[in-house]
Amino acid sequence: MIPLINCSAINFDLVYSTVATRPHDVFCCLTCGSYFEGPGPSSRAAKHSMTSSHGLFIQLMTGCICQLPENTLVIDPSLEYLRRACRPDYCSPYDVLEKAVRYQRHNSLVTGYAPLVNLGHTDGLNSVIQLFLHVPALVRLCLADSSAHSFVELCRKLWNPYALHPTISPVRFLMDSWLKTQKFGPDLPTRPLLPHFVMWLMSAGLPSCEMFKGNVIKDKKPHPMTCLKIEVPDRTITEGTRDLDGAESLPSIPLSNLLAPYTLAEPPQYLVIVLDRGETKKQRRCRTVVDPGEGSAFFDGRYRLLGASFFDEVVDVDQKTRTPGERFESKAILRCHYDEDEWVEVGLSCRRVAGNVLSKAVIDVMIWAVN
Repeated sequence: MIPLINCSAINFDLVYSTVATRPHDVFCCLTCGSYFEGPGPSSRAAKHSMTSSHGLFIQLMTGCICQLPENTLVIDPSLEYLRRACRPDYCSPYDVLEKAVRYQRHNSLVTGYAPLVNLGHTDGLNSVIQLFLHVPALVRLCLADSSAHSFVELCRKLWNPYALHPTISPVRFLMDSWLKTQKFGPDLPTRPLLPHFVMWLMSAGLPSCEMFKGNVIKDKKPHPMTCLKIEVPDRTITEGTRDLDGAESLPSIPLSNLLAPYTLAEPPQYLVIVLDRGETKKQRRCRTVVDPGEGSAFFDGRYRLLGASFFDEVVDVDQKTRTPGERFESKAILRCHYDEDEWVEVGLSCRRVAGNVLSKAVIDVMIWAVN
């Protein structure tokens, strides 16, 4: 008889470096979700199984399921979904992008569209990460990679059709980012540093492959993925101006106007446009709207928009005073990989939206692909 398995308590996204000296010694209890060092008879995992009668464990590095304290391997086809949730493998990565595979264990959107957990002021970083996790060539590279790179692991988890939960935690990748930069990580006010985060991500944060390390457009030959940083002019907001929905009307400028001074001899496969809004801890954020249009007005119409991260003003209600207030949240809007005409907004949740919503959004980062 198979012991009780509590999928709601299992979380394979936790940081387990402090549990054991060797990653192969980390085991997760499938009943309570706790991490222990194992599987020896005197290990903490074995003692936990004897004191709590939780006998089924999974080895995080291999996905093997075993019975403790006997340390016997459990081979049961009905538990295959747990192994795939822990260690997702992709025999044919291209099928993941070409087919709309629905999650098997919860009612969500299709595979690849899941919110990233906000770890304390990381909504801006999460929205940028979402954009890169939906670049087709980069996704195929990560799904075919079996290395322990934290971005590769995050990508494989996001595109895993056997995921146990509707959200994914980027804690390992953000912890690696903090260790390498001392700037980007959990519980840090990182929204003013978004342009720097994109530049770091493309130069050092992505998997070690020259194809996805971009550079600012100058006189150099562009990489297949190239980054262009543009300063957004801060235009004055006309007081009292409202749109048809009653919302404050922000000043707007077409993206084609900002790109007019630039020329590309050889267009890169992917163009990352970073809009620098000059935000610092002491200076307010520039809220000029940059309308991306359809891409036909610049670079001879050779690009189509894959997605954008933007700054959204959300009306919230204080739970104590019950008075309405405002908070700001960064989100990402992504073009569906299975339907070019559909768009998905990903923030703290996922929902389908119209593509023209970006024409009124305060965009930070955009990724374009060659038609």
